[in-house]
Formats: sequence, C-alpha cells, structure tokens
Amino acid sequence: MEELILSLGSRNIEVGNLISQEITAGNYLKTVFRGPDALNYRRHPDIRFVENLTIHFLPLRWQKNPVAKRLQNILRVTERKFKDYIEKYGKPDLIFHHGIFDYTYITRHLAAKFDIPYWYKEHSSYINAEHFPCSNDFETAEKLKEFVRHAGRRFAASAFYAEKMGAVFSVPFEVLHNVLTDQHFSHELEIRGTHSFVFLNVAIMLPAKNQQLIVRAFAKAFVADFPQCKLVIAGDGNLHSTLETLCQELGINEKVQILKFQNRSEIKTLLSKSHAFVLASDLETFGVVLIEAMGFGLPVISSRIPGPMELVNDKNGLFFEPGNVDELAEAMKTMVDQYRQFDQNAIKDQIVREYGPDSAVQILMDHPLFSEKQSATGSQDIPSSPA
Repeated sequence: MEELILSLGSRNIEVGNLISQEITAGNYLKTVFRGPDALNYRRHPDIRFVENLTIHFLPLRWQKNPVAKRLQNILRVTERKFKDYIEKYGKPDLIFHHGIFDYTYITRHLAAKFDIPYWYKEHSSYINAEHFPCSNDFETAEKLKEFVRHAGRRFAASAFYAEKMGAVFSVPFEVLHNVLTDQHFSHELEIRGTHSFVFLNVAIMLPAKNQQLIVRAFAKAFVADFPQCKLVIAGDGNLHSTLETLCQELGINEKVQILKFQNRSEIKTLLSKSHAFVLASDLETFGVVLIEAMGFGLPVISSRIPGPMELVNDKNGLFFEPGNVDELAEAMKTMVDQYRQFDQNAIKDQIVREYGPDSAVQILMDHPLFSEKQSATGSQDIPSSPA
C-alpha cells in the first residue's frame, strides 16, 4: 500500500493514508509515560496521514452494550478526524480501501456520511468460498461481502486472484498489480562477476515461505560442486534459529548467511550484491519481492504458483514445482550455468514498464470519476484520498 501511495504522489495525485487504532485510557497513559507513540505505525515522511486514534475513556465493560459503545466511540473520533482533514486539504474524490478483514465499517461510514465513493483492493491469499473469517466484532461475513459488492471498483493483485475473488463475491474484479516507486529504479545496474555467485531470499521466516526448502536445495546442489556459490536469507520471523541449525546439520553454515529483519536500504544493498533471487513460497497473491529483485536486474527462481506465474517467464527466471527440493536444486544449478543468458537491463526495463508508477496511474485514472474532473480542471491533481 505504501508503494502505491508514493507512486501516485509522484504523479501529482494527492493521497492521504487513514490509520486507525483504539486504546483504553489507562494503556494510553502508560504509553505516554513510557515514551512510545500510541499509534504504533511506521510513518513514511512523504505520506500524509490521518491519525485516527480512539481512546476509550470509560471501561467498555461498564457499558450496557460494550460492542455498540466501542463502535460508536471509533466512528465518532473517525468522523471528527476526517472533518479536520477535509477542512485542511479539501474533500477527497475517493476512498480506497485495502483488505476486507478490518475497518470496512469505517470506510462504509465515511462514504455514506460524506457522500464519497469507495473502491477496494484485496491482498489476502487465504480467502475462498469455504473460508471467509470475519475479523471484527461489528460486522458479519455477509456484511463484508455486501461491502465488496457495493464498491465502485474492485481490484486484486493478479489475474488469477481477480478471477478467484470474482467467484467468491459474485462480482467482477479488475487487476491492479502491486507497484514500485521510481526510487526503486534509480540505481545503475552493475555487471556482476561470477567468481562468486550469491542467491538471495527475502521473506518473513514462516513455514509458508519455505526457506527450509531453499536451504536443503542449496545443500543438495552446491555442497560438492560450485564452491563459489553462497546463499543469503533475510527476514523477520520465528524460524531464524531453525534455519541456522539446519545449515549446521547440512554442513553448509559457512556458505549460508541467515540475517534478521532488514530495512529498505539494507534490502537494496543485498539486492545489489546478489546474482539471483529465490522464492519458495507455497502461496503468494502476487510476489512483490520478485519484482523488487527484477527491478535490480536479478533473474529469479520461483515456485510455480499463481501470482508469480504472471511475473516470471523464460526471459527473467526459472520455475520449480512447489515443495520439490530436487527441482529447486536443479533450477539453482541451471541458474549458475545459464546466468549470462539473462539480460539484466531487459529484466529491469520490463519491471519499470509493467510495475512502475505509471502502470497503476493508468489503471486508476482511466475512470469517469477522474476523467470528468480532468476535463473540467485541465489537471491531473486529485484531492487526497484516504487509503
């Protein structure tokens, strides 16, 4: 979402981000005295935020209907914050809602109260007709589905998931790929030598991301041959020590580096020093890490799953069957053997063209809501839209 906001902003489309949180008065005072911000959210300096913090001054358990009172408190604060935003920046043309599982009641309320249309994009890989959990106390699953059906436009990050979501909600979805900002492409590509060869994986360290498979495949492919090859895995999560132990058991701990959380700048450094990216996930809605890697000219290896299957082709990478350690090992060896056949500049150019800021702007602005405004004003400037 952050990349989309920054991308639109770089094209003179004003966007604000409404972030919501609720807290009891006691806990709020604790955070004030201890120093951390009550709104526990990493703020980008170039993004305009509507900071929607609801403080429940009286214990909700004292209320006759705690759930109704909690909702009333949230919506009252939200409405006040939104009015302040409008007074300062003007009334938004659009509310763009991300993800079905929370805050739909806020978007629904603001859209009705201020007469603003809303659009919606789904990011979750786990929604299906049989599994549709409701994550808040204020709405039922049917209410959430109604929210989706009444949205002016509905998006998913890939064609596969657009079709899937369309079937789940019985309404059409459009494809709006995740995007990268111009800043991601601002570096010059370096010719990477092959005296050493570095595979990189960046992902949260959870079983679904399957980093253990990458470690096992790397050991199978390169313990005896290709001594110049190295593997770097970076990410937050609870499998860090498990991966380190596995590397020791396989005798490859000197050739594998397991890093903890890396910020954006550190990830870019890792990408600039790597030769190829490996993704072994069992499930991905899209695969942002793949386009981030390809934006640095890296060819990629990915499990053959929806999402990545729309990103990877024979010009920019290789596939293996999900969970198949032998196929992944062979793909990694093939990548080393055929590395020079991948054109770094062509890989980067494709990502800039298909997943840079202009790709999202073209899709979102190609709509009567904005085309009529542009005709009237002669400008593409759009008042802020809480995302």
